[in-house]
Formats: sequence, C-alpha cells, structure tokens
Amino acid sequence: MNSYFKSLIILFVLFGTSCASYKPFYSKSEYNWQDEIPADSSEVIYSLFLIGDSKRAYTNDPLLSMMESHLAGAGEQSAVVFLGDNVYPNGLPDSTHRSWDVAQKSLLVQLEILQKFKGEIIFMPGNHDWARGKNEGLQYVKNQRKFIEDYLDKDNVFLPGKGRAGPAEVHLTEDIVLIIIDSHWWFHENEKSFAGIEDEADFFVQIEDAISRNRDKKIVFAAHNPLYSVGNHGGHFTAADNLFPLLNVNRALYIPLPGFIYTGYRKFLGYHQDLAHPQYKMLIEALLETFEGHSNIIYAAGHEHNLQYVKRDSIHHIISGAAGSSTYVAHSLNRISEF
Repeated sequence: MNSYFKSLIILFVLFGTSCASYKPFYSKSEYNWQDEIPADSSEVIYSLFLIGDSKRAYTNDPLLSMMESHLAGAGEQSAVVFLGDNVYPNGLPDSTHRSWDVAQKSLLVQLEILQKFKGEIIFMPGNHDWARGKNEGLQYVKNQRKFIEDYLDKDNVFLPGKGRAGPAEVHLTEDIVLIIIDSHWWFHENEKSFAGIEDEADFFVQIEDAISRNRDKKIVFAAHNPLYSVGNHGGHFTAADNLFPLLNVNRALYIPLPGFIYTGYRKFLGYHQDLAHPQYKMLIEALLETFEGHSNIIYAAGHEHNLQYVKRDSIHHIISGAAGSSTYVAHSLNRISEF
C-alpha cells in the first residue's frame, strides 16, 4: 500500500465466511495490494494490531489461537487496540446480574490471548459496552475498565477512562502517536462524564489541539465509529436483504417481505448507529473538518463486522470489526464510485 505504512505495519483480524460478499473491501487505488512486495521486516519499526467487535469470539477457538499466535510473536515494539464492542450484548453489568456470566466470558477470552504479548495494550468502548445507550451505560463502561485493568494489573489500559470522551494520547514511539476518543460518548443521551471538557463543542476543540500538537508525527486516530463504510451501517445490503429481511435474525427464515423498506430506511435516514442518521452525520462532518490540513492520518474504527480500507483525501480509513462475526460488505467497485 502507500509508502506511509512502510515503518508501521497494521494488522486487522478477519473472521467470517468465505462468501465473496464477506471479503474485505479495499478502495480502487489499493485493490491490487496483494501484488505488491511488502516492506522488508527489518524496515518495520512498529506493529499495530487492530481488533474490533469480538461478538461471540469465545465460540471460535481457531480465531482466538490465530490472534494469540500473532500477538505472542510481535515483541515489545507493538501495540494492540481493541476497537470497542468488547462485551456483548449489553456491556459488563455487576456480578449479581443474570447476564454476568456471558459478559465476563466474552471479555475473558480477549484478555487471555494477551498473556504472552509484550507490547502496549489498549481497550476502548463501543456502543454495546455502553449498554447500547441505556441508563446503566456509564456504570457498565466503568465496570469494564476496572475488570480489564485489575485482570492485567496495569493502569491506563482502558481509554478514555471513566466514561470520558477523550481524546487520550498514547505515544507509541518518538514519531507515532495513538489518539483515542470514545465516539459513543457523542451519541449517549443518558449520564456521561464531562471531565476534561466543557461541552460537546469543546470535545472537538480538544481533538484539534491533540492533532495539532502531534502534527509532525504519524497519527493513528482510533474511535469505535467509522467515518465511511460500505457495510450495513453505511447503508449497503445484499439483494436478499431486500426480499428476505428476516435472514438477519435467522438464516433459515426465507420469508418474503418488503425488506427494501428496512434497508432504505437505514440507507437514507438511519438508526442512531447508522452513518445516515443526522446525529452521526454531525460527528462525521465535525471530525472531517477537524482533520482538514493534516496529512496522512490513519483513522481506525470497528462497529461494522467486516474489514474495510479506504484512502480518501489524505486520510487512511480502516475498519476492523470482524473479530467475532462477519457481516456483508459491498465488494463491487463499479457500484462504489465515491471510493
């Protein structure tokens, strides 16, 4: 790919079916990346692993073994970032809650593969970790932070901490910095922490300050929510979804219904977690405006349960959300002219 990646290897983990519509998506300029000769390993100064949306990962031992093997061989000059939605379906409740066992199991399988990893470890929250926006969301995020940092016996692993918006900065090397925000904080309509910022507007001022301070470095900007997507959250669905929408609930429910109403709604109006939703559009516009004038930012996200890479203007957009399950991603480059 672009020479910008020469000294920074980024690996994102895929688990899913072999169907063509579930393969990773690459923008036109990078479609033949597999034909290129990779940089000599001696030239790589740092490796960054991006793992997102570990939905039911505990049911797939080969996936976990693959992750553990890659992490164990990475060495100290590396970092792993878990891009949110670490605990399904509704975050980490108190230990007396009926869903505690499943939630704990979901998180433990991710922590256990880190036993031999010598690099930097970062977890960040997504909308599921915030109890999908419910009243208990802030407490569940705090629960997850305490659980992870107690297990690893290490502070400043769950970022931004204590339900804060961020940004949080992690300096990986002298010239590579990881800037992390909690993008679901923007959507959360119940109790949340404003520590470090005055209001929603100041959130973007702080982001601009963090980027400006590090303008001479390679910036990896990490958030759960992507800015571009050719997956379901971006309004892209299979033809079958338009005719048999219940297949998303159960793969055996071939019941013909006007699914185009559902897919059309998500493409043009959107739920809160869809890119078409007005509040999501505000986030996208504000971040893109903040990034203007800064070259070669890598924007890493999860949210979609697939893999995508797009370079638009001067920003490299990576979605790595297929650690637990895989969903449809558009793959016909003729249909996606904007990329």
